[in-house]
This record gives sequence, C-alpha cells and structure tokens, in this order.
Amino acid sequence: MLLEAMAAAKPIVAARAAAIPEVVPHGTLVDAESASALAEGILNLYSSPETHVALAALGLKWVEQFDASAVARRFVDAVRLGGG
Repeated sequence: MLLEAMAAAKPIVAARAAAIPEVVPHGTLVDAESASALAEGILNLYSSPETHVALAALGLKWVEQFDASAVARRFVDAVRLGGG
C-alpha cells in the first residue's frame, strides 16, 4: 500500500517498524508505539505544504524504480551483460 500511495504522489506518514524505513526513505517516520508521535507527524505534514509537496515528489520519484517495465529492462540488461 505504501508504494501505491507514493505512486499516487501522496506523502507518507508511517511507523518506523519492520522494513518500512527501507520502503519509504522519503517519508515522515514516527515511533511505532506512539499514537501522539503519529498525530504529530500528520499535523506537521498538514501544516507544511512545502514539505507535503516535497515528500510527495520524492516518493513518486523513488517508486518509479519499481515500475514493471523498468525492472524488466534492468533484468534484460543484466542477463545480456552476464551472458556475454
């Protein structure tokens, strides 16, 4: 769901848990055990349109690397280079 949100150019506020920091390097990450930290992260993003726009753009750019055609192209290139 996080990748889909980034592909839709939505900024992310998420808990800093499991693999989320690796999946969302350009988001607002908060303590997983703190509802107040989550609320603060949402309010900070809401109150800063510049941050909202910047994180949305960074997320969209980040998620583009996972596009199926881009992944397939990298795979084919790797096979060509490895196969001689």
